[in-house]
Amino acid sequence: MRYSRPWERSPRVLPATRCGDTSVNERKGIEMRSTWVSTIRFAAVLFLVGMGSNRLANAVPWDIFDDPNSASTCDAVNASNAELVVLSDTGQLVIITGTDLVLTATFVDADGFVFFGGLPVGVIDFAEDGDGLRTLWWTSLNGTVVEVDLFTGEPSTTDLLPSDFHGVPCDACELWDDPADCVGDQDGDGITDVVDACPDTPPDEPVDIDGCSCSQTDTDADGVDDCVDDCPDTPLGEFVDDGGCACFEVDSDADGVDDCTDDCPLTPPDEPADAGGCSCSQLDDDADGVDNCIDDCPGTSLHADVDVHGCEIVVVAPTPVSITCGGFSGLTLAMTLGLLVSLRLSRRRW
Repeated sequence: MRYSRPWERSPRVLPATRCGDTSVNERKGIEMRSTWVSTIRFAAVLFLVGMGSNRLANAVPWDIFDDPNSASTCDAVNASNAELVVLSDTGQLVIITGTDLVLTATFVDADGFVFFGGLPVGVIDFAEDGDGLRTLWWTSLNGTVVEVDLFTGEPSTTDLLPSDFHGVPCDACELWDDPADCVGDQDGDGITDVVDACPDTPPDEPVDIDGCSCSQTDTDADGVDDCVDDCPDTPLGEFVDDGGCACFEVDSDADGVDDCTDDCPLTPPDEPADAGGCSCSQLDDDADGVDNCIDDCPGTSLHADVDVHGCEIVVVAPTPVSITCGGFSGLTLAMTLGLLVSLRLSRRRW
């Protein structure tokens, strides 16, 4: 439908008046001046509001909204008589029904509240339409759908609810006047291709604000993607394991000493470790084969024979026994008796 603009209307013809009826003429003159003033004001508003064009609309991507209560993701904002989008960099609304028109007097804040000329005029949010789908709407603060003047962009309230509408769009792409203005999203991750750093994200993988999933990013550039990187902040150039961790970022035996400096990387659980990461059961300071936990003699000489307690085994020689009889030592007595026995036997042979 083509709407006539004030300056395109036929000149107003004033009814004939009686000669000398100055009061009527004065009133008509005032009315004519008022009409031209309104026309000039209207043109000024149109100039300010409609300065944008589809070129400006194409300069930056527009916002995509996710419905927290459903799986809906929409960028087409529905009014009662038009569809719009919100420009990402300025927060301005753009009418994309018919001729693409940037409404420079509008602003949408981070919470979805819409302002026109600095005054609050509604909110952009999801609501259920007549087809039972959750789509995106520009509604007044009491929940009715807003109507937009297609020339000035000035909003007004209606008595209609989102549920009164059927077949409303969710994707704004196909509504742009110029197909070149349509910004695609080939991987369907919700990030338009012009700003998507990873345009081939696998399906169903959550993405960051750049359009990349964890399988496509390696924040610390260690060769292990962020999905499986247990240490996402490894310093550049450090050698890492399969989990993306350098040795100083890992403590395999949980003894409080990182693997780079742990001399005993397999310390049993709950055993206190020294600065080198070793517990007493893993140490043998005197190298006697008995660990420090049970070594009662921790300073045993090297290569000494030790018992199960780590103490050196000492062999003690018995002290000679001396027997004295009547002033004779046991040895002297034994020798004397031996001599007498020998003499006795020799006499018998004689």
